[in-house]
Amino acid sequence: MSQLEPTTQAFIDSLAGATPIYTLSPEAARNVLAGAQKSGSVKLAPARSEDRVLNGHPDPAAAGEPTDHRRREDEP
Repeated sequence: MSQLEPTTQAFIDSLAGATPIYTLSPEAARNVLAGAQKSGSVKLAPARSEDRVLNGHPDPAAAGEPTDHRRREDEP
């Protein structure tokens, strides 16, 4: 039997007896995931972000205002 490192094992153990997320309503499942994301802090990598307007649609009138948002982690 494989062993997990202690932090992962503690997380798995904390799930014992929990309601499976797939049995919850969409709203309840979202709340569970939102709570899990708020329960810890994560240091985010530096990133660059930019918005661009792309004019590549064959029919510009049908395209409206196409936009593209890209986020890329900066290289270390």
